[in-house]
Amino acid sequence: MIEWAGATGSYRVVNFNLQRPLLSDKRVREALVRTINRLDLVQFEDGLAVPQYGLYPQNNIRWANNDVEKYEYDLSRARQLLQDAGYRLDGQTLRNSSGQAVSLEILWPTSSPPRGREAQYLQQQWKQLGIDVTVTSLEFNAFVDREQRQKDFDVSMGSWSAGIDADGIREQFRTKGAQNTPGYSNPRVDQLLNDGQVEQDDVKRKQIYDEVQQIVVNDLPSFSTLTLKNFSVFDNHVQGVSPSKGGDIFRDNNSQYLDWALAQ
Repeated sequence: MIEWAGATGSYRVVNFNLQRPLLSDKRVREALVRTINRLDLVQFEDGLAVPQYGLYPQNNIRWANNDVEKYEYDLSRARQLLQDAGYRLDGQTLRNSSGQAVSLEILWPTSSPPRGREAQYLQQQWKQLGIDVTVTSLEFNAFVDREQRQKDFDVSMGSWSAGIDADGIREQFRTKGAQNTPGYSNPRVDQLLNDGQVEQDDVKRKQIYDEVQQIVVNDLPSFSTLTLKNFSVFDNHVQGVSPSKGGDIFRDNNSQYLDWALAQ
């Protein structure tokens, strides 16, 4: 079995419903993600994942912008952000300016047990902030109905499959996009996505999507956590297989097959 990290693949995200008053404040969203250590989450994927910081898998070396904010774990910063946003800790309970206890519900689909374990991790992490968190599991179709169609959720454990082209994120982040789970809207991002869709100069296109990533990650409608690893299985007699970073072990180029051989 050969492990390789491709430019495409599946990745995990934490989605925030921006229509919820609590989550409409970026300071609250940042406080929540500042309690998440991506390396902790790897265990829930049986170690078969690596941290992802932006909108594309890190090994999509053509389009990934590695200069985006990573929102590293910082519990003290998280607590300060909540205080700045007008919340106060009353014993072990976080309360808003009206004195009401803060609560959240996390949705995850039963078709993906790793996401369920990650949701339970978030529940424990956010408890440190004084937030009462309910974790709700739903059959996949019911999950999609509540998350995508009804928009009846606070936080959801999402997963996407990345394409090779930069424009693959379009429907996730344009206003009223078909896959725009958080309900995110930024006119500048909409314009950039339109520009990137028709721009044919790769240098200019890279600049466009770098700016898209910078803006979206700063706005934090969702939080990228992990890229799942890829695997290809070979007979033990096959030698000379050498995957490259950001490639596909079967599609990098035809010449690589000339290096493959069967052991005598």
